[in-house]
Amino acid sequence: MSRGLVLVIEDDEWVSRLLSTAIREAGYEVVVCATARNGLETACNIQPDCIICDVDLPDSDGYWVARNVRTHPSRVSVTPFLFLSGLDDEQSRLEGFHVGADVYITKPFRVDEVIAQ
Repeated sequence: MSRGLVLVIEDDEWVSRLLSTAIREAGYEVVVCATARNGLETACNIQPDCIICDVDLPDSDGYWVARNVRTHPSRVSVTPFLFLSGLDDEQSRLEGFHVGADVYITKPFRVDEVIAQ
């Protein structure tokens, strides 16, 4: 039995494959999207139990995704939201929390820490 559904929004194929494999091995179902718009649409449609989102995406940024998730008129607005980012400066971290992230983890990351979150 699945422990829940995790949406991964990540455009780097290697990172998304690494995450999805580890998350599945931890007992969760995983859906992967490579763009911000597709990720937002998928989040609203499938109502995942957790969203893991890269900040740097090809069509928009993860901050845009988080803002839209948090203001969506459905239960997705309270879904735990975790940012993965190569940006480790104070401004980027603060922006992540201001738009609604629960967790902000920088790359390179430890997969076990992401799963624990």
